[in-house]
Amino acid sequence: RPKTQNQGFAFNFWYGSDDRHLALLGSAGTGKSFLAVAMGILDVIDSTTPQKKLVIVRSLAQGRQVGALPGTLEEKAGPTFSIYKSLFAELFGKADTLMNMVEAGLVELVDTSHIRGATWNNAIVFVDEITSMNDHEVDTVMTRIGEDSRVIIGGDQKQSDLVISANKADKHNYQKFLATIERMPSIDIVKFIHNDIVRSGFGIVTGK
Repeated sequence: RPKTQNQGFAFNFWYGSDDRHLALLGSAGTGKSFLAVAMGILDVIDSTTPQKKLVIVRSLAQGRQVGALPGTLEEKAGPTFSIYKSLFAELFGKADTLMNMVEAGLVELVDTSHIRGATWNNAIVFVDEITSMNDHEVDTVMTRIGEDSRVIIGGDQKQSDLVISANKADKHNYQKFLATIERMPSIDIVKFIHNDIVRSGFGIVTGK
């Protein structure tokens, strides 16, 4: 159940249509990722919806040089996707829920470095931390959306891993991105503010 007015708007937008998309933007700690995962996976396991898989897309901007590090791709990307283990555990009450759903094909964890040529049909595509994606990554992700798929975008203008990237091409024009989706009639936008924070109030002052 929604805990704040803007969370309620997100619920109403998402469940008020079966083919529209949603952007959850704004302050950290407002439940954007939790809402997206909850609404996405509940639609996937609902036999009456055409979406059969939740695709969670993140950028590896924090470790753009992962190719030089030891380990498999899964090991390198593990820290980026570890947050979702706790989200699924809280939703379903079991610590291994996420991995079980990945193995069952209900959830796919994807980083933007390995999506070229992919097409996501019959899926809920959750594009998380979009402000940590450069403009090329954003364009690539948005052109992967296929038939009978819905998109949820999550992002916070004040949080971006691109500031630590050594790659000069790592730029995200948030204002241009926002202006673009605001002109798209198929996307509903919810802008979260500090009053929507559902974590401890400890970081509210520093987050302003």
